[in-house]
Amino acid sequence: MCKSTDTVHKPVPINRYVIFRNEEIYYEGRIVDVLSDGNKTLYSIVSFATFEYFRVTEHDLVAQTSLESKRKFRPSHICGNFTNLKMPSVLKNRLRADKDFCTVNYNDFRRNQNVIEVLKNYNFSKKTVFDVIQEFAEFFKTNSLIYEINEMQEVVDGFVCLFNVFLPTALLYEKEKGFLELGMDFSTETDYTKIFGPVHLLRLLYFIQKNNERFNDDQYVQLVLSDYTVYLVDFLNFKYHDYFYN
Repeated sequence: MCKSTDTVHKPVPINRYVIFRNEEIYYEGRIVDVLSDGNKTLYSIVSFATFEYFRVTEHDLVAQTSLESKRKFRPSHICGNFTNLKMPSVLKNRLRADKDFCTVNYNDFRRNQNVIEVLKNYNFSKKTVFDVIQEFAEFFKTNSLIYEINEMQEVVDGFVCLFNVFLPTALLYEKEKGFLELGMDFSTETDYTKIFGPVHLLRLLYFIQKNNERFNDDQYVQLVLSDYTVYLVDFLNFKYHDYFYN
């Protein structure tokens, strides 16, 4: 009897970035679940372009593609430089709750409260913005279709720079900033990414999506920033319970 040369099909792992087809449109997305019986595999994938969830078969995945094609199907290929907010509903709701918290609660904080302790309690996470960005970089390295170390370092440095520039001028609510100024000097150069946490990073991503064209003259930079903003939004969504819960 001849020995079978068949091999067990190995599904693409959860969290891996893939290109997939839905009704003749190609998207880039992240696998969030895999259902397999050994013969047939179904993938649940979140699209980076729309943050909708699709269920597709392995035949809808683009298995072999060039570097150029991988770049072609990044989110900005479909959406361009985003003018509308691209964010899952749970993160939009987090932003609304964030605004409500700042509108109501900063009136009630006593002037003798420790500013840093208030920030730690409010951010719901021991992680700082810097921690989150570093963890995102490792996640992207493991799961992305394209990983270029120099590009990723520029992205990490860019997010840190943007956060430090816009935190004092655009990312704080008026009452919140008034309270924080009791214990912080926003006129001095400070690395705010090592003080503030995920909630304020989420504000930055919202701000970037709304103002990318306004602050970037170079269209290539606009599109790269759009793509990585979406990737980071998706990462925050994936890590929601770690970053936005006590």
